[in-house]
Amino acid sequence: MTPAPRSPRASSNSPPGRCRAPAPRPSSRRTRNSPANHIIGAAENARKHGFTVVDERTYPLSTDEFTPIIASVADQDPDLLLLCSYLDDSIGLIRALRGSDWVPKMVGGAVIGPQSTAVKSALGPLLNGLVDYEYWLPVPSMMFTGVQTLMNTYQLRAPAENADLIGSYMAPQAYAQMQVIEQAVAATGSLDEQALAQSG
Repeated sequence: MTPAPRSPRASSNSPPGRCRAPAPRPSSRRTRNSPANHIIGAAENARKHGFTVVDERTYPLSTDEFTPIIASVADQDPDLLLLCSYLDDSIGLIRALRGSDWVPKMVGGAVIGPQSTAVKSALGPLLNGLVDYEYWLPVPSMMFTGVQTLMNTYQLRAPAENADLIGSYMAPQAYAQMQVIEQAVAATGSLDEQALAQSG
């Protein structure tokens, strides 16, 4: 039960028309990937939708200095920068990008880390303009039955548990996942994985 799609190409399959692109529409894109990401089809899908991919590379997971990486990207000056990165490299890439003079029209992707309160606090305004994902936000359209009670309880207990103090990154999603399991157990009267999988 993770956000990674079953097909590695599915997560980058949405046509650009579903998103409001900057005006004028960007024409080139740079992808910067960590080795083990689920956006394998990003370049293929970009080309399919009329983008020119100027580069697509990976970097070692041991990388801790991202300024040269961002400098090499900036030299090509693409309109869009797609990042597929883990927590520590997300922080390094964002700091290096904001420390450079280069300002692409759009930056985003599968950037793991900015959803966490600790990373939001550490990077602050450096996150402005980053197009990324959140699992849940405290907005009216996401205030499903029980979620506010869950968040109130979570936030009271978080400091003593040394957990993310706000909790919107994982708590509502984990709660919803457990509700699905609870319903499957109730429907099947079993904890057998095969029975639970078929209860759909």
